[in-house]
Amino acid sequence: EELFKPGADYVQRISDIVKRQIEERDIFVLDEEFKGIRPDQDYYIADKALVIYFQLYELTAYAYGFPYFPISVYDLQDIIKEEGPLGKMIGWTWKIKSGINIKKMEKPWPQTLTVVLW
Repeated sequence: EELFKPGADYVQRISDIVKRQIEERDIFVLDEEFKGIRPDQDYYIADKALVIYFQLYELTAYAYGFPYFPISVYDLQDIIKEEGPLGKMIGWTWKIKSGINIKKMEKPWPQTLTVVLW
């Protein structure tokens, strides 16, 4: 919760991404289907990614170890708290161009910096 904007449905958003990764990686889950992450799900932050992980037997069999699911901060940038640790990883940049008022630009801002010189 400290990573995301107030009111952001981060649980559902992350659950959908984890579910997609489970399907893509063909990971066997102990329940009939993955129901979603908990609001206090275990995680760590590494290499511009939020990594969601599960304890032994929480999601799958012991043989799979601790299943983890890296999620790029760019896949979550619209719900990330800019002043939080994930927001700092994005390195918010602005597009500077003649005639554009940066304060009025919509967020998320472009990830490129364009400077026009005359």
